[in-house]
Amino acid sequence: MLSFLLTLAMVVGLLSGMRLTAIAAENSTDYTLTIPSTLTVANSGWNATDGISATGSLADGKKLTVTASSENSWALKSGDNSVGYNLATATGTYSGSATPASWEFTELSNTAATKPMGIIVEDYTNKPAGTYQDTVTFTAKVENTGIPVSSVTINNAPTEALFVNSTGTLTATVSPNDATDKTVTWSSSDPDYVSINETTGEYTIMGKKGYGSATITATAGDKTATCTITGKVHHTSLQAGDIIRVGETIYTGGSWSVNIKPVTSFGTYAGVITLVEDETNGKLYYKFSRGSNNSMPNWTSFRVTDNTDGLYIVSGTGTGSDRFVFGVHTK
Repeated sequence: MLSFLLTLAMVVGLLSGMRLTAIAAENSTDYTLTIPSTLTVANSGWNATDGISATGSLADGKKLTVTASSENSWALKSGDNSVGYNLATATGTYSGSATPASWEFTELSNTAATKPMGIIVEDYTNKPAGTYQDTVTFTAKVENTGIPVSSVTINNAPTEALFVNSTGTLTATVSPNDATDKTVTWSSSDPDYVSINETTGEYTIMGKKGYGSATITATAGDKTATCTITGKVHHTSLQAGDIIRVGETIYTGGSWSVNIKPVTSFGTYAGVITLVEDETNGKLYYKFSRGSNNSMPNWTSFRVTDNTDGLYIVSGTGTGSDRFVFGVHTK
């Protein structure tokens, strides 16, 4: 026959039911912590107790933490035989590498605050008969809760619309200055318009589906701040005689195609394209790049051969029978 006895005790001057009082200059910490004195194991798996309870009051900025240690390294022992167990707050599966539970009380009153406690015992079907025991020691400490964030402010939000492909970096100020965790996380309401690096705050005005606005949110703790960043393009439409300079952006609107004289053509759907330079084997080429994704989609590059007056004439076909001609100015 197997029998089990788990003895639980408190340290740091706190035995079950004893009270420890600490007086601060303007407020006080005064609490009573109660734990069960023993636990008899009824079966493998989850064995619950009545929990761990605390009453009293906590000084401003303080919390009560309770940790535990095991005399037998989280095993019930009988001679050379042992049965492992996990100290836990909820039912689960036994694991030999589990981290023992701990408890934290951030608010106390005259009404007991009770948190769950129990143990998860490994299967002991094949263990020899005997009385298996362990002693768990609980340590209670009053610690600082940390200083929360009270506000976050975005410092350098753009005040004007920016051209597609523009980049920048947002910064934020977190208050108070001595907040425990001042980490700022960035997010965008629409990364197809404005993408932003979650950690660094570096943003790019995108052109994946055209140009528009996105709300940028800076989060620190449970506080947020927002700003709006708006994209724009150099050309919202194309007309006969229009000049497109290298680096300028074009809003394509619906699906359209362009035939590049003398040899190449490309097509695209709604979004923004940019004329960019490229060089291969010392020869200057021009490509249309989609948005700000730093890639050249499968649109053929073309080489301009006519340099009359520095303008390179490109003919194109719009929707339906609408036709236009525009010039590409290379430098």
